[in-house]
Amino acid sequence: MTQRGDWPFLLTLGPYGEKRIFARAVYRLHLQRALQAGLIAGTMIALTTWFDERLAFGPALVAGWACGLFLTGASCLPTLAFLVPRFNRPATIAVLNIGAMLLGMQFATTLVMQTGLWWRWLLTPGSLLFALLCFFLIPPRLAAQDWPIEPPR
Repeated sequence: MTQRGDWPFLLTLGPYGEKRIFARAVYRLHLQRALQAGLIAGTMIALTTWFDERLAFGPALVAGWACGLFLTGASCLPTLAFLVPRFNRPATIAVLNIGAMLLGMQFATTLVMQTGLWWRWLLTPGSLLFALLCFFLIPPRLAAQDWPIEPPR
């Protein structure tokens, strides 16, 4: 999302037709990669929790995958910088990324693994709804921005 130097060439050489369709394809790819990373991280969280004997295997797997799906939604937080052109800077995106991945994931993992909190399962659907909302809001804003037309280095 921050390395957009070769996007004009991909847009003109690909079967997209217009910037909005290309931006939606890029965002879809972002969400697919986030889902893949989330399921891998969730499986690792589940195995760690199970090996630590904090939860049985089944509940640990469900909780781990819930954390992984939360990671998928949290990966959309840095893209909020595209909504406000003033915040569309690499440093702002990096701060949002660090906040989403480190602080958000640590917070979610801690809450989901607490078996006494009934509302902990609302974190994952809320995160996925946030990702769905971003999927419809961000690509049109991203397509409306200027992309540098210069050859990749």
